Amino acid sequence: MKNGGGGLVSPEMMQRVFTPGLGSYGMGWTIVDGGSKIFHGGANEAFRTEVNFYPRLGRAFVLLTNEGHQVDHFVSAKQLADSVEAIVLSQTPPPVSQGWSVRWIGWALGGLVLILMALHIRNFLALRGWRERARRMKPGKRVFDIVISFIIPTVILIVVFSQIKAFYGNRFNLLTSAAYFRLGLSDVFILLLIGTLPDYVQGGIKLALTRRLQR
Repeated sequence: MKNGGGGLVSPEMMQRVFTPGLGSYGMGWTIVDGGSKIFHGGANEAFRTEVNFYPRLGRAFVLLTNEGHQVDHFVSAKQLADSVEAIVLSQTPPPVSQGWSVRWIGWALGGLVLILMALHIRNFLALRGWRERARRMKPGKRVFDIVISFIIPTVILIVVFSQIKAFYGNRFNLLTSAAYFRLGLSDVFILLLIGTLPDYVQGGIKLALTRRLQR
């Protein structure tokens, strides 16, 4: 409902909304330099929003960004927001070459995936003689050799999901995030898949070979 002045919110309420409380944070808004810039943003696994006001200049912009992977959130979306802000403020946008290169980050992640795949292939080939080696192992060492194939990927999963939960806070849901991983966080999903699944498979094979060894 409009007030007597014709606006949706009274001037007094607007003043309260944009007055910092603790630090630079007002009622849902971050106030910078005494009100020269007021902004708020939000994000989930696949989307990022920014709302920026510049009251002294009478300017503002809203930026809605679809994200295909986590690198988008920390690199691409931030670079895009900085460029749009520069244009709104009649400044020269930073050059594309400035800051992190998403292309090189992609190459680095791709190289890491290839390295992990090569290591797993080597480990799988080594399983051909594992039963004979295990026969000569002490029981404790044999158990450790099997268990480590489950411990390492489990630790990786716990660390990754705990960090994602810390980032998204109350918005995080384990089942939803796990089901949506391949679509919303494809880069993290690929790294997790290559970094954990082969270890679990190798652990399962070692368990099967151990049972045959005990027979």
